[in-house]
Amino acid sequence: MVARELPDYVRRCADRYAESLFATAVIVSQAANHTDAETAPTNGS
Repeated sequence: MVARELPDYVRRCADRYAESLFATAVIVSQAANHTDAETAPTNGS
């Protein structure tokens, strides 16, 4: 019984891990873009 449930459980864990990695990548990318925008030279400065 446990062996039959294990693959679904492992798959759900892997899906949650992948979603977390993707969400982290998006947040880091947005933070990097925000930092780049703050440090970019502007006209007249």
